[in-house]
Amino acid sequence: MAKRILTAAFKHETNTFSPLPTDLDAYAARSLRYGADVPRYFRGTATEMGAFIDAAERHGWELVYPVAADATPSGKVTREAFDAIAGTIEEALRTQGPFDAMLLCLHGAMVADGYDDCEGDL
Repeated sequence: MAKRILTAAFKHETNTFSPLPTDLDAYAARSLRYGADVPRYFRGTATEMGAFIDAAERHGWELVYPVAADATPSGKVTREAFDAIAGTIEEALRTQGPFDAMLLCLHGAMVADGYDDCEGDL
């Protein structure tokens, strides 16, 4: 039986000194994809998500793609953007499971309004 894996990207390099908030428009300006648009956009690319797709095809895994989000480095992520993107991942866990594993592409330097350790909170 094929492994079923939730696969998502939620990346940002936050500069807490920058006054420029990182909102959903900032994600949309660089890369904000949902569902079936994720593999269409990333397949064959030299990116983390592209590697996830390649591995899945090689090993026969079924991937579920709730969201892939990346914004240009800037100020703190707005609470609205963090809650919306993280919420999309959490909703997929609740409604599209069960899953055998998760593959998450995270940057590790995201700070949002109300979240000092976004990756840890996620």
